[in-house]
Amino acid sequence: MWENLWPVVVENVKWIFSGVGIILISIGYKVYKRIWGEDRKTEPPTTAKENGSKMSSERIKDRVYILFVDDEKDFKVVDIIKRAGWRNTKSVRDIKALNEPDVLRADIFFVDIQGVGIALGFKDQGLGLAMALKEKYPEKYLVIYSSVKEGDRFHKAFDMANARLPKDAEPIQFLNIIENTFERGDHV
Repeated sequence: MWENLWPVVVENVKWIFSGVGIILISIGYKVYKRIWGEDRKTEPPTTAKENGSKMSSERIKDRVYILFVDDEKDFKVVDIIKRAGWRNTKSVRDIKALNEPDVLRADIFFVDIQGVGIALGFKDQGLGLAMALKEKYPEKYLVIYSSVKEGDRFHKAFDMANARLPKDAEPIQFLNIIENTFERGDHV
């Protein structure tokens, strides 16, 4: 086959390497790949993108890492999110280093604003920690939450966060933030 193709290539070298030739070759390659290549595989219903191709909801839930930073030992929302299928959800009481494995792995941070950030010495506690996380990892999704009704509502951390919630928000509100973020394919 290839020996028959070579004379055609030599005779039409100018046409092949012109803009029209490159476009036609690209189209031909995509058609070939779709018919005989990897694109032929059937995927389950999709909800987000993975390197240009679609990824199923279950695969998203397998791949997304969610980290709650909360000094409250048993924040019930974490268990509810796990039961909703987000298997890689973890809660830590504080972060001791911005490059610890849980932080590096996380795709989304939920940071309480009181009682955390102390291990790294942030005077603004969770707000300081939230700012540091967003500055170091701007591509990661950051949600600030708190049970405190008063305080500095003009702190720069609130502007840097992708979302914020009251700590006593319904668990479905926490889930909606996660699902809406990753269904759009923004952070997968």
